Amino acid sequence: MFALFFGTLEIIKVFNRRINFVISLIFVLFALRSPLFPLFAQLLSTYGISAVLMIFVAVFIIGGIRWGFGTLERVGGDERKLKKLYKLRKKLMEEYERFKDRDEEAAKRILADVKNLDMEIEHLRRKLTQA
Repeated sequence: MFALFFGTLEIIKVFNRRINFVISLIFVLFALRSPLFPLFAQLLSTYGISAVLMIFVAVFIIGGIRWGFGTLERVGGDERKLKKLYKLRKKLMEEYERFKDRDEEAAKRILADVKNLDMEIEHLRRKLTQA
């Protein structure tokens, strides 16, 4: 009973750990004198094991599903990022074509950005081919 109440207080995170401990201890000491304590102890002993097993299985299944979708999202996210980088590179090259005759300094900065973008694209392509 102490563990359940203490765990609930820890999840809620209203107080720090020491205060949660004291509140839980006081709650259990008062509950010992209550007529509901034997009933709670009996229900917990009969249904507690089943509940713990069902919760464990549910957490395991949900965790596996979330892990699987997380892996798919990472791979799909990299492909979307690669497409965005290609679009950005195309825009930068168009901008370079506009500036190369008018402003040589701006054109050099754009080419430096394109070079950095090319390195990032190559890194992402390698990452995708390894996955």
